[in-house]
Amino acid sequence: LFVSTHNFEFFNLLKEMPVTKTGYKYSNNPVKSNESRYFISRKLDESQIEKLPDVYNSYSSEYHYLFSEVVSFNNSTNKSTYPKLLLMPNILRRFLEMYTLTQYPSTDELDARADIIFGKLLSKRICKPFHYFSHFNNIDRIGRQSELIADISSACSTLITYLENKTDDKHYKALKLAIS
Repeated sequence: LFVSTHNFEFFNLLKEMPVTKTGYKYSNNPVKSNESRYFISRKLDESQIEKLPDVYNSYSSEYHYLFSEVVSFNNSTNKSTYPKLLLMPNILRRFLEMYTLTQYPSTDELDARADIIFGKLLSKRICKPFHYFSHFNNIDRIGRQSELIADISSACSTLITYLENKTDDKHYKALKLAIS
């Protein structure tokens, strides 16, 4: 059986279906499962079938993946050499967009939701560094690095500390479970 989909939710459903030695448990005509998953990559005018990247099998959503990246960076002993250091502002911003929507579903912008959830002071502490790196609005920044990159570590640490200390937070526990 070969199933092709662009729908990530359907893909996750297929991954969760129980598989027996003879195939999928609920199939009328069970087919042996070899648990192979592939990815069709496109490059200009050609396509190629490749093994599915591990990230698709490791996480059930982008939200879980982003959380794992924030935690991994936060737990890193040498943040200055972290392989995704320069991507962390965007990873943090994207995670916070989703997190704040889960906590305060509204049409408000990220900053307004973060102010309500974290309070104005903590919100500014967490959001300022990623705003600087996620929004390129100054031509002078093209040719040099900014010392604010060092502040990303503090922003991630502040966020994780907030999540850990939030009383009775089933959401955080579920996130931790999803990446373990």
